[in-house]
Amino acid sequence: MRLSTLIITFALAASLTPAAGQRLAADLSERHISLSSNFTGTEIIVFGSIEGELDPERLSPHVVVTVSGAPSDVTVRRKERHASGIWINGTSVIIEDIPSFYYVASSAPLIDITSSSLRDEFHIGTDVLGLPDIFESTVEIAVYETFRQQLINIRAAGGTVVQNESGVVFRSDRLFRARIPMPPTVPEGTYTVSFYLFEDGINVAAVSAPLTIEKVGIEGQLTALAHEQPFLYGILALIMAFGVGWGSTLMFRQN
Repeated sequence: MRLSTLIITFALAASLTPAAGQRLAADLSERHISLSSNFTGTEIIVFGSIEGELDPERLSPHVVVTVSGAPSDVTVRRKERHASGIWINGTSVIIEDIPSFYYVASSAPLIDITSSSLRDEFHIGTDVLGLPDIFESTVEIAVYETFRQQLINIRAAGGTVVQNESGVVFRSDRLFRARIPMPPTVPEGTYTVSFYLFEDGINVAAVSAPLTIEKVGIEGQLTALAHEQPFLYGILALIMAFGVGWGSTLMFRQN
């Protein structure tokens, strides 16, 4: 993106500036991504500045940026081998409140920025994704953690869960930016982009902005129809399936 465009967009960041006493302003290079049939991924740039006087007695400030899709509960099943030698779905665990997409970028390793309790409070870091508030036993903790980590590993391999602890780059003492890649598999939905400013392990400011990712073209129309008029969508799906089957039959007969 050209520098002039970034400057114009940054001028709009005033709407994201927190209330008096906070010292963080930030924005996105774009707030809408269209998913078409030939979508191969894209990249958004997030940027901002630290405002106000910096306390010389404190350590250098750190910035953390998270991009989160809508959270939902996900059932993870383990494949187990039956006595007959057939692999079937066995033990299952429901992982709670896992976002459909999660990217975290920071200016330093998260463990050096703040405590695990604060990261859990703000949902920062892959190690706190999907952690429930209460466990009934240590056995339950171990089983849940095994399944939770497997889910995160699978999504990390697909690019929908990423932790980049050098992703936020300071251009000066106050200006920072980060590049957030969006893979071809990124799901549609409304996302929340959150910016956190930490000083000496304490969160001193936080702002957020929405990001919309939606399908366009025939894919978008079919998705909208499936959600808004599921009965009609079902009928059309049956007609299409019948048409494909009938056409295949005619083709084989001709051959």
